Amino acid sequence: MLCALLIPFASFFLASPVFGQHPNIFINQGEINAIKAKVQANVQPWKNAYNEMISDANSALNQSILSVTYQGNSGHNYYTQAPYDWSNNLPSPCGGNYCDGQINPQADRGDYSAAIALGKAVRDLGLGYAFTGNSNYAEKAIDLINAWTIDSATYMTPEITNNQSNIELYITMPGMFYGADLIWNYSGWNASERSAFVAWVDDLVNDAMGSSFDNNF
Repeated sequence: MLCALLIPFASFFLASPVFGQHPNIFINQGEINAIKAKVQANVQPWKNAYNEMISDANSALNQSILSVTYQGNSGHNYYTQAPYDWSNNLPSPCGGNYCDGQINPQADRGDYSAAIALGKAVRDLGLGYAFTGNSNYAEKAIDLINAWTIDSATYMTPEITNNQSNIELYITMPGMFYGADLIWNYSGWNASERSAFVAWVDDLVNDAMGSSFDNNF
């Protein structure tokens, strides 16, 4: 079940004894230091990979703030239509409201696109900070995290709201969790904001664990 992608990441922020210190999702500080040594020695492929990673982190500095509220369809709740839902664009290729395998170009996919961009940007910024210590990366990641999870005007309600969120949040939120892990020790991350983020993750995971769907969910 795709929920298995969400739970291990989120457990890290809920003081699970399985994990330990930050950073430790996918990569720990010892591994970061070992890679940095290879980069400093111009060893390939680490050097080129590092350069690409920093390029991605620099691009993420330009990421605009993302929020489920910006699409204007469901307030603070995450909402998207299934890509094969043609109910808003009839007549459909199959003659019905749902055409399996036939993507409706007018399907509401805005929140999903935002969630993809969020996970990618926070991950890239987290990696940039972990390898350089540049506070600009951490600050930008915090801005994106706060907007999505705790800012009163823009936060996403931490709930599984429909079948699409039951897939899409499981595969997009781990990028944010990964990036948060990598900046966790940044001294500029306000303790109260960090605690509020943990509470948000806790609520989302508890709701996900209580969800039950059939099919490939």
